[in-house]
Amino acid sequence: MGKPYAEASILQYLALLRRLFNLAIKWDMFEGENPVSKVRLPRPNNEVTEYLEPEQLKALLEVCQNYPNRQAGNIVLFALATGLRRGEIFKLKWNDIDMERGWLRLHDPKGGRDQILPLNNTALSILQNHPKVEGSPYVFPGKDGQMRKDFKSPWKRIKKLAGLPPDFRFHGLRHTYASLLASSGQVNPYVLQRLMTHKDFKTTQRYSHLWEGALREGAGVMDKIISSIQGQKQEAKKQEAKG
Repeated sequence: MGKPYAEASILQYLALLRRLFNLAIKWDMFEGENPVSKVRLPRPNNEVTEYLEPEQLKALLEVCQNYPNRQAGNIVLFALATGLRRGEIFKLKWNDIDMERGWLRLHDPKGGRDQILPLNNTALSILQNHPKVEGSPYVFPGKDGQMRKDFKSPWKRIKKLAGLPPDFRFHGLRHTYASLLASSGQVNPYVLQRLMTHKDFKTTQRYSHLWEGALREGAGVMDKIISSIQGQKQEAKKQEAKG
């Protein structure tokens, strides 16, 4: 037996067959109902959530901070600090950034409406010390000051210097950003959804397991509250006994 087809491949083949039967019915080349319409289509799970471990993140930060090509090094640092998608970083222009108020505007993030997002101090520091390319409106321009189209070669070199797996994707920086915020216990799901510009909360829920520790810690606060109340009652009884 050969290697079984992936669910995504099966879905593509079935979709093609359905279109062919629909055309055949339209052209009077097939009678009856489309047989594929009764087939239950698979729902492939193509979501890949990859993120960096603390030691990997430390190594990557050190490499990027000392990388001779400041444009390339800062692209990675900015991605880690903001969680922005690669294309959003490439499209970012200086007039999209309000350094004084600490905001940036994203235009059409993944097909959605424009978004205004806050810039943390790390991101602001990167931008304040980032070299501008004369005559280019872009923050991280490519060749001849035009919008950058690719980042494969610098990313490959940076990964190698940092000792990261060769197959670690640039998009993994976005997952690392979200994972760190979710596991911190200081960022609730709604805030994370806004920061990640997810249109559907289901997309944000992929990080839900990282909130478990924060939820447990939150539930544990009640232990301290009850213990405090009990301690106050015991102290009051002692004072009554003395009186």
